[in-house]
Amino acid sequence: MKNRILTALLSALLLLVPLGTAWADPLWSEEYYRAGDTAGILTEIQKTDLDQTCISFMKEWNTDLVLMGFPQESFDRNDWQELAEFNYYDCGFGWGENQDGIMLLVNTDTGEARYFTFGDAGNLVPEEFFSFAEKSASGYFEKYGVYGVMYAGARHLSLYLEEHGTPPGKRAPESAAVESAAADPLPAGSGTAEIDAAVQAESVPADAVAAETEVNKRVGEGSSLPAWYPADPGSFQPYHDEAAKRVVDTADIFTDAEEAELEACLLRIRGELDRDLVICTDVSSYGLDQSIYAADFFDYNGYGCGDEYEGACLFICMDPEDRGWWVACTGSETMDLYTEDFANEMDDRLYEFMVEGRYAEGVTDWAENFRNLYRTGMPFPPAWYPEGGKPGPRRNDSASPRVDDSFGLFTENEAAALREKAAAISADYGIDVVIHTARSSGSLTPEEYAELYYECGGYGLGPDYDGILLAIFSPYYDQPTVYASGKALEKLNDRNLGRILIFVKDKAEDGKHYQAADGFLDRVRHMEKTGRVPRSPVYWALMSVLSLIAGSVFGGFSLAGARKRMAVPQLQENADQYMVGGPAQVQELANRLIGTSTSRKYIPPVTKSSGGGSSSSSHRSSYSRSYSGSSGRSHSGSGRKF
Repeated sequence: MKNRILTALLSALLLLVPLGTAWADPLWSEEYYRAGDTAGILTEIQKTDLDQTCISFMKEWNTDLVLMGFPQESFDRNDWQELAEFNYYDCGFGWGENQDGIMLLVNTDTGEARYFTFGDAGNLVPEEFFSFAEKSASGYFEKYGVYGVMYAGARHLSLYLEEHGTPPGKRAPESAAVESAAADPLPAGSGTAEIDAAVQAESVPADAVAAETEVNKRVGEGSSLPAWYPADPGSFQPYHDEAAKRVVDTADIFTDAEEAELEACLLRIRGELDRDLVICTDVSSYGLDQSIYAADFFDYNGYGCGDEYEGACLFICMDPEDRGWWVACTGSETMDLYTEDFANEMDDRLYEFMVEGRYAEGVTDWAENFRNLYRTGMPFPPAWYPEGGKPGPRRNDSASPRVDDSFGLFTENEAAALREKAAAISADYGIDVVIHTARSSGSLTPEEYAELYYECGGYGLGPDYDGILLAIFSPYYDQPTVYASGKALEKLNDRNLGRILIFVKDKAEDGKHYQAADGFLDRVRHMEKTGRVPRSPVYWALMSVLSLIAGSVFGGFSLAGARKRMAVPQLQENADQYMVGGPAQVQELANRLIGTSTSRKYIPPVTKSSGGGSSSSSHRSSYSRSYSGSSGRSHSGSGRKF
């Protein structure tokens, strides 16, 4: 019995050991990244790299290191010190009981940087060092952006401590060491040039070093080509440059603030999707076709993601004699997504901004539409479109609109009348009746679009989601389509479906969208009541004309044959011998058709728009499915004058 009690007590004590360890306060928290920016300029790779640098620093010096960036608007609302303290303590940064740490705060719009110390960290480094490091920040910002400022700031700090540092908790030397630090805050052999090289090596992938080699030498200013153009294109070595500016406004059509916002927007997209969007403006295309200029600018300046250099360049040429733009797409995914229909849609949208001189607003909108194209497969996804194109669980949603005029084809009164009629049919026959309009079906077929819309909208009655939907698109892009589910499928055979679509298509192509929708409802009611859809008035009119033509043709042949058999009367003796004696009698001979005449009026057919491709709608954009820039890399793209 005693042995059992001792064993139980020993087991309990052993269990308490790990519990006691768990109860101990950790020296630092890993809950937050130690490197980041609220403007979204840093890529995930850059943030991870800087975060590891901060953690390594902290483990070596028992002092936290935090690198944070904020846009100008944050500093307009807050004092630097207040912003630093709030984020440092709110995120739980700091080493040990006193939360020792150093924070480098960076203005992501201007590159200005300041250091702040917390706890006992002020004992590690003198103020003279911080002053030196803060003054050097602008140089790194111009060359390497926000990443360069943060990397250089952390690197300067590490090099100083390696030379002058003391064990944690002790004051840094105030005499000769401080004077030495003030005169030369970095150890011998680790001056600005060495840090600059280190930043470049870390911020630019290895293959980007080729950009500065003799092989990739540029023509420079004063050439008949752009200054960035390779002196020897035939020997050019492709490379990636993550640190290159994504907005190069040579034509100066953006303000500094607009350019900074655009740069941040494009870097966010790159970090999110690993796809490169680039904006370039110039006052000339230097004798190059705009499509070649856009492709060459992208290819020769280190843009693009991955082995296929996925991305797109929007080149805006402000030459008064040749003003326009071209979008050059690179990489198989980007080229496949940027179809002719989507190119025309996006160019239509951008054109509205360009002709009004709203350049920054238009380019920002273009970038967001391209982001949508990557994310959803279409530049203008509808609000209902599910993430990834996958619908959620099916549901019956009585709150969803039964007339959803997203494309704006109906007046308010027309939409109200359609809703009322659709509700009446639904009540009479127990099926959901829905009408939806849209510009196009995007990357989906009209049938796929209609089915996905029906499911995502929660349409259909009962467990089988009984209902029928009419989707009307712009005739320049897609033909109208009908989708049915459950009970509504029972009477929608191929014949009835064909008659509905013929009627709706004819009306829609003539611009009579309300009549198309209203006639659809009439045909659905008739189909549910009788099991069939009546033929359209156009059909009966056509049959009448064909009958008239057929009758005329038959009559014409008959007349011609009769005329051939008719003989011209000749004078003949004893022609009165058919008369017999006695009362006058006429012998009955065979009846004979002597002649007939028919008159008809020719009615020329009404010419309708052909529909189909989007190019028929504007004829303003040029599109190329595949072409090569000067580098030989394949591109697709579109452009327009404005």
